[in-house]
Amino acid sequence: METPGLQVVTGDSPHALLAELDRTLTTWPLSPFDDDIVVVQSLGMERWVRQQLARRRGCAASLQLPFPAAFCRKLAESLAGIGGPGNETDAPTLDKRFEEEALTWRLFALLSDEDMLADAVYAPLRAFLEQADPAKRYGLARRVSARFDEYRLYRPDMLLAWEAGGHASVEGPFDTAAENPHAAWQCALWQQVLQGERPMHFARWFLHTIERLEQAAIRPVGLPDRLSVFGISTLPPLFVRLLKAVSRFAAVRFFVLVPADPQLVGRSPNPLTAQFGHASQELLTLLGANEPGGSRHVQAAMPAEDSVLHHLQRALRGSELTPTACLVSPTDRSVSVHICHSPLREMEVLRDQLLDAFAVNPALRPHDVLVMVPDVELYAPLAEVVFGGAMSESRPRIPFRVADRALARESAPLQALELLLQLVSSRLGVSDVLHLLSVPSVRRRVGVTPAQVEQLTGWVQQAGIRWGWDADDRVSRFGVPSFVENSWRLGLDRLMAGYAMGPVDVLVEGHVPVAGDLVGDAELLGVFVRWVDDLERHLMRLREARPLSTWSTVLAEVFAWAVVPEGSAEQATMAQIAEAMQALREPSGAPRQRRLREAHDVEDPEVAFEVVRDWILAALDSDDHATGFLTGGLTICAMKPMRAIPHRVIAMLGLDDRSYPRRERRPAFDLIGSARRVGDRDPRTDDRQLVLDTLLCAEDRLHLSYVGRSETNNAEIAPSIVVAELLQYLQRMVHTVDKAPHPLLRVEHRLQPFSTAYFVPTATDTALFSFDDVLAASVRDVTERRKAPPFVARAVTPLHTEGVIALDDLMLAWSNPSQLHAERTLHLSLRDHRDALDDVEPTVVDALLRTRLQQRLLNEVLHGAGERGATARLSASGELPPGPLGAAWQQRLAQQVDPLLQRVGQPRFLEPLTVDLRGHGWQLVGRLDYQHAEEQWRVRAATLKPRDVVRGWIAHLARQAMGVGGTTRVMALDQELRFAPQADAMVLLEALVQGYQRMLAEPMPYFLAAAVAYRKAIATASSGRGAAKPPLEAARAKFAPGGDYGEGDLDDPYVALLWRERDPFAHHADAFVALVDAFWEPLEAAQTVHAASDVTGASVR
Repeated sequence: METPGLQVVTGDSPHALLAELDRTLTTWPLSPFDDDIVVVQSLGMERWVRQQLARRRGCAASLQLPFPAAFCRKLAESLAGIGGPGNETDAPTLDKRFEEEALTWRLFALLSDEDMLADAVYAPLRAFLEQADPAKRYGLARRVSARFDEYRLYRPDMLLAWEAGGHASVEGPFDTAAENPHAAWQCALWQQVLQGERPMHFARWFLHTIERLEQAAIRPVGLPDRLSVFGISTLPPLFVRLLKAVSRFAAVRFFVLVPADPQLVGRSPNPLTAQFGHASQELLTLLGANEPGGSRHVQAAMPAEDSVLHHLQRALRGSELTPTACLVSPTDRSVSVHICHSPLREMEVLRDQLLDAFAVNPALRPHDVLVMVPDVELYAPLAEVVFGGAMSESRPRIPFRVADRALARESAPLQALELLLQLVSSRLGVSDVLHLLSVPSVRRRVGVTPAQVEQLTGWVQQAGIRWGWDADDRVSRFGVPSFVENSWRLGLDRLMAGYAMGPVDVLVEGHVPVAGDLVGDAELLGVFVRWVDDLERHLMRLREARPLSTWSTVLAEVFAWAVVPEGSAEQATMAQIAEAMQALREPSGAPRQRRLREAHDVEDPEVAFEVVRDWILAALDSDDHATGFLTGGLTICAMKPMRAIPHRVIAMLGLDDRSYPRRERRPAFDLIGSARRVGDRDPRTDDRQLVLDTLLCAEDRLHLSYVGRSETNNAEIAPSIVVAELLQYLQRMVHTVDKAPHPLLRVEHRLQPFSTAYFVPTATDTALFSFDDVLAASVRDVTERRKAPPFVARAVTPLHTEGVIALDDLMLAWSNPSQLHAERTLHLSLRDHRDALDDVEPTVVDALLRTRLQQRLLNEVLHGAGERGATARLSASGELPPGPLGAAWQQRLAQQVDPLLQRVGQPRFLEPLTVDLRGHGWQLVGRLDYQHAEEQWRVRAATLKPRDVVRGWIAHLARQAMGVGGTTRVMALDQELRFAPQADAMVLLEALVQGYQRMLAEPMPYFLAAAVAYRKAIATASSGRGAAKPPLEAARAKFAPGGDYGEGDLDDPYVALLWRERDPFAHHADAFVALVDAFWEPLEAAQTVHAASDVTGASVR
């Protein structure tokens, strides 16, 4: 058995410390019935120690590796016989009413006590609490409870002084007295929590245990024979004091990672050690390791190779203020800092650097790589994109695991729970509701597929649903004026009416039914309406304040209604959620409702939903269930204190000045930050210590990167101070053979991974490279001026060749043949069929919507609805803003259309003309509205566009070919076209149909804007009115993006895709001219143009 006492072993490498730990365990083996206890800080370190000891000893049995807080608490609880055998009854019992979670509810009750808060001492709180709802009051209670929980570890003497009636000073044995305006109310609040008692809360209980252990004359029952603390760089002073007391009766060893021997008196530490290693130095101070004989130092054998990394690790062992210059190879990549434009580029750069490392060293494997990031939730999706899929042989998939992700980010049931709870207090926005429905576990409960969710989304948009259940819901919960437009209730009623009545022109209770594409989907519509109704019913249940004793039951019932889990992983998540809900009833060893009853002094206090929601989300939104450490493949984890574990390659990403080291975000009322003591935790100190530990743990390569350039303007962004200090040190330490700075220490990357700099190497720049052969081929195409192949290289036979042609398709062919070919032949649609879901009611009417609404208004008037009826239907459509603003827009739209209505008068139309024409192997079918005996109308509630002219001309030819005769009038706000009768209409249609058939088979060089410019240039030249561009030059200018006076043909996505990197006027000019002339020459010969002001009225037929 080992001699009791405290020993501190320091080492410059985890491997050296582990060898010393293994020697200790082997030299003094314990009884087969006893376990060796090795306290570690993280799950990653626990697995590394266990794996390394198993490799050294063949197995790692009889070994416990607890975390510090849990172990110290368990150790204190086990010291029941601290007064010696037979005195166990003297051991104090911890009062769990003052644990953080329970204390939160006691504070929540106190912060609701207006009589207590009236005391002048609580003046700093009153300004906040006067306007606070229950959720904010609960949030404050949680923050105050967290502070008290921290005080019990780092300021137990202050809490005991407050209990004894002392003043609110925060001074301590290592501090200068500090005045803090928040100390007085915290002192008073703590005394209110105690209610005059002297309970055995954690601080009192733990100090009492330590004091009895320090005074014990004989070995207490429950102490381990040996205790090791491995790889921990910081501990609360209270824990250190406990372990020192334990060392009176057991062997206690600390294995601390530090680069240099703290026993070497008179030597100043290396500058980087002094700057980064403050946390471990404070721990050594608490342990007394800096005193003569207080510690023993072990060193690892350094590799013989002279890489930058190994030179740095040797330098960290020394004490030179100025580093010794070292000669290294200019191709050495063992330490490199990469400056990128975004987190995604950081991941892409890391992938190429890892592939290079794997290529240089075939023995290297993904499990030899550790990647640390400041924000796992930001970088994890990027890792999936960059590492998750094999793009080519040279860019294989790199297996990886992500640790430290909160449960909510990985589990569909928990995502559903979070969305459901957030909906309770929300505006019931349409995007939020449909987001909930899209969660797989919710879809399974409702019984819909992803495609059906998309279909439902379209219906919801057609119904104009935006937010709010109904008018009463909006008034009662949000205090807005009463209006029903764009609510869920009205939208669902419109959908149901549309299904029942079909596309009718009548108003139902003042609103327009929405038929849309509902025919044949009665079951889906019924399922959706029932689900939304049930959702609102459950949300109303949750909005009611209720006794805490019933909340777990209600939440469980609502959640069971909402989701159906699938697979073992989701079942496990459901069990964790159920456990969290049950904890509302029975937390921390005592029923919660009893504690709340005691706190509120009522039988069963009512608690608002917002309080319960915040509690349960906080309980589940943690990484306590995180996995992924050293489980095979590359490990991606958060930059947490004492996370550095030996790996051959270690990467640290996100090292910019804003992200790292972390800023200390303590509340303004925190008393620890105002008067610091040795051993206090500080995020910036912890983060600096992590960098030092990483420098010692990296074995082959150390990869550092940060976002150092703006994506938008390339402005420089400052690196983390730790990167700046490390770079400054390295640039003074290493150089190449010509005394030049090392070229690979600091590498600036390009904005995009397809930059030519990665694929066209130069003799002087080897820092930039890429393993992506797909991008390499694309770059070669660009640099060698290769053009992308045509999107359609040869003629394609359409799938449907029965010869039936829709009149609208013929019109589309001569308006945009590229769109016709893509949609009808290739079945490729580039149109955005759905606008983004909008969660607010309409407040403006943009130009596109204005034109559409004006056309609808005009069409309904022409179909006999009357101007008043048409405007009423427009108001009931849900597309205009509600209230007076909508009425103003309604009036404005009517005014815009009124001049055209004045011109057309009150026409009486014949029945629509059914088109059914047959030619050589084709049949043209369609319908033409607005027919008179001697003419037909095409009416546009906008300015006349070339597309309107094309459609009007083809409609005119169809009417003429049907033998009806007469003229066609194309009327718009600014002008009117009239087409004269055409005796050869069928011949002209035959030519257009032949062109249509060719357009279906392959992209044809016909472009509407260019065609109009071409014909206009010819007309200008023929008239002799001024100088005109050559026709083809005018057409080319209008074809280009932007054109001369607006959008060019290439601005159309279909034209841009089918004619990418091709100049139709260089190779297909003759075909373009032939198509343009064939369509436009007869059209121009038949048309007459009239300004709107010249048209006094329309004949009534």
